[in-house]
Amino acid sequence: MPCRLKLIIAMNKAITLIACLSAAYTLMAVELTPQQAYSRAVDITAQTNITATQTTGQPELLYTVADTFTGSATAYILAESGKPGFIVVSADDIAVPLLGYSSESGFDAENMPPSMKAWLDGYAREIAAAKARHESDSPRVTSTTPDHAYIAPMVTTRWNQNSPYNHLCPTLNNLRSVTGCMATAEAQVLNYHKYPEKGTGNVSYKWKNGNRDIKADLDTIPLKWDLMLDIYSDKSPAESCQAVANLMYACGIVSNMDYSPSSSGANTINSAQGLYKYMGCKEASIVLRDWYNPDDWDNLVYNYLVDHGPLLYCGQSGAGGHAFVCDGYAGNGYYHFNWGWGGMSDGNFRLSALNPNSQGIGGSASGYNTSQQVITGLYKPGEQNKFIPTVAADGGITISSEFDGELGDTILVESDTETGGFYNFSMDNITVTYGLRITRNITNEDTFAPCYGITNRNLQGMRGWRNYPVEIPENLPDGTYTLAPAFNANGTGWHDMPIAQGQAKYVLMTVKENKTTFERPQPAPIKISNITLETPLYGGGAFKIKASATGTGDRKFYGNIAMLLGDFYDGEFVSDFQASPELISAKPGTDTEFTYTATLTNKRLKGQYKLVFVNTDNYKLASDPITVNVTEYVEPKISISETAIINASCVDPNDVKVKCNITCTQGFFSSTITLALGKIEDDNSFSIISRFESGVPYIES
Repeated sequence: MPCRLKLIIAMNKAITLIACLSAAYTLMAVELTPQQAYSRAVDITAQTNITATQTTGQPELLYTVADTFTGSATAYILAESGKPGFIVVSADDIAVPLLGYSSESGFDAENMPPSMKAWLDGYAREIAAAKARHESDSPRVTSTTPDHAYIAPMVTTRWNQNSPYNHLCPTLNNLRSVTGCMATAEAQVLNYHKYPEKGTGNVSYKWKNGNRDIKADLDTIPLKWDLMLDIYSDKSPAESCQAVANLMYACGIVSNMDYSPSSSGANTINSAQGLYKYMGCKEASIVLRDWYNPDDWDNLVYNYLVDHGPLLYCGQSGAGGHAFVCDGYAGNGYYHFNWGWGGMSDGNFRLSALNPNSQGIGGSASGYNTSQQVITGLYKPGEQNKFIPTVAADGGITISSEFDGELGDTILVESDTETGGFYNFSMDNITVTYGLRITRNITNEDTFAPCYGITNRNLQGMRGWRNYPVEIPENLPDGTYTLAPAFNANGTGWHDMPIAQGQAKYVLMTVKENKTTFERPQPAPIKISNITLETPLYGGGAFKIKASATGTGDRKFYGNIAMLLGDFYDGEFVSDFQASPELISAKPGTDTEFTYTATLTNKRLKGQYKLVFVNTDNYKLASDPITVNVTEYVEPKISISETAIINASCVDPNDVKVKCNITCTQGFFSSTITLALGKIEDDNSFSIISRFESGVPYIES
C-alpha cells in the first residue's frame, strides 16, 4: 500500500518559509519553560548593557526552536505584545541564556527568513548535541566572549529574493525564479562598497534545473549604484527596480546559480571564484569556521568588520546552504545579521549557542560541526589593507619519514588523506612558501623551516600541493617538538596553516643526540554500539541511524566517524560504500546516544551488506557489524491530494493554513517538498508570493 504523510502548511501573504516538518518523535528531555528561560536571560543580562530583555509586561511565546530528531525545545522566541522587536532565549542551561535579539524589526514565524531558520536550526543542533552528550561538566555561563567596541550595522539595504530583485532571473515552467540567498547577500555587500563599476567578461554555465545553458556578457549589464534604493515597494521607480535586478542577476550568474522558482542555490567555491573572475574582487577567499577555536573565530569576524566592512556569511541546514550578511557588533558577543529577507528579523545574534569555555577547537566539545564559512574580500582591491591570503590543509598532517633519522634530514610533509593537500583558498594567484612551525615544547620557542629548495612559488587560487619537503634544522637542542604546517604568502610573514577539527594538526618529534624520531598523536579509541536503523535503506535514498558512542580509552574521543557498507573477506572488511563523516564526542566509560544521517549516494547499491562504523582518522572498525538490506533504487513518485484551506470560510489573510496529503506511490521518497503560492504575471510568468519547504519525511511506497 502507498504510504501517506499529512502536512499542515501555514502560509503568509508575504514571502514565507515555514518551519520544517519531519517525522514525529516522542523522546523528550528536561527543558526550561519559556518563562524560566526568559527569567534566566533577564538575570544574566541585568549586569550588561543589553536592554533586549527588559520589558514591562509578560512576554508572548512566538516560536519554539526544536531539535529535529527528539522534538525537545532548544530555544524560544519571545516578544511583548504590541511592541517592536523580539528575543531568542535558550531552553537549556547548558547554553548561553540570550541567543539573539532585535529592537529594529519584528518576528513572524510564518514569514521567517530561510537564512535565519538555518541559523536557529544550527543553535538547535548545537544545544541538542550538548544535551545528548550529558556535558554537565561543561562550564556554565560564567563568562562571555572578550568584548569589543560597538560597530553600528553598516548595511542599510533591506533587500529580498522576489520582485523586483528577480526580474531578470530565468523562468522555469513559466514560473519566475527567485534570486537565491547567495546572490542577495553578495549584492548587499557589493552595494555597501558601491563596487564594481560593472562586471567584466562572458559568463556561460549549465543551468541544471532548467537543463539549458545560461550565457551573458557582463559588460552589457550596467551597475547603476546611484539608482539603487535601500527599500523597495510596489511604487518604486522602474529604473531603480531595473538597477537592482541587474546587480542581482550579475551576482547570480557569476556564482553559477542553479535557479528555481522556490529556492535558487549556489555553492561557496563557485561564488567566490565568480566574484574574483567577473566582479573585480581580487582578494576573495573562503574561510571555514571549523578551522578556528571560538575565540579566534570571534576575533576573525570582528576584525574583518573593522578592517573591511560587511562580511558574507554562509551556513548549512538540513535543507541546504544559506548565505546572509554580518555587518555589525552590538557588544557582549552579539553580532548583527541581515538575513536578506526584506529586513524581516534582522537583529543581533551570537556566533555560537554555547559558552566559549565549553567548546573545543573549531567547534563545541559536544561534537557539533558548524558547517559555517565566510567569503572575504568583496571590495575594491588596494583600498583595504592587512590582506593575508588563505592557505589551509585539506585533511590532517603526516610525515612520510616516521622513522629514526638525524637533524639535517629532509622529511616529506603530506596530507593523511588520499585526496587531501595544502591549498590556496584565496581565489587570486599568490607567491607562497610552504614550511613547518617547529615548536620546542619545553620553552614554546618557534623555529620556521621553509620548504626545501622550493620557495616563493606561484600558486593559483583553489590549487595546492599534495606534499612538500622540509629540511629539519641541524641546531635543535635535545627535547620534544611539535611540528605543524605553516606558510608565508606574498611576503606577509609566517602563519599557521588551518586544519579542521577532527584532523591531525601536528606531528611530534623527539631529538636526542642529533637523532630524530617522529610520532603522530594517536586518536582516542571509540566503540559504537546499539546501532538501530530508524529508516529503511534504499539505493540513492537518505537514511537515519541511532547508535551509542563510548570512549574506550583514558581520554575523550573527539573526531569523525563514518558508516560503511561492505563485507568481510579473509578477516578484512572491504567497503563498497562510505557515507559522509560526522563529528562526534564520546567520554570514556559513558554511553552517548547520537543520530547519524546521510544519503546512500550510490543508486546501484542493493542486496545484503554488513554495516559498520569506522574512525576516519585511522579507519579502524569502531563497531561490530550488523546485517542490513538495501532496496534497489526506483525513481520515487509522489502525488499530492486533498489540498484544502483550513477554516476556509473565515480566513485571516495574515495566517492562511493549508493541509494536504502526500502519497508515495513508487520507491522511497526522502527529499524535501516545496509548495508555492503566487500569481501569474502579464508575461505568463509566475511570481512567488509564499513558499514552503518541508524537512525530509522518509516515505516508503
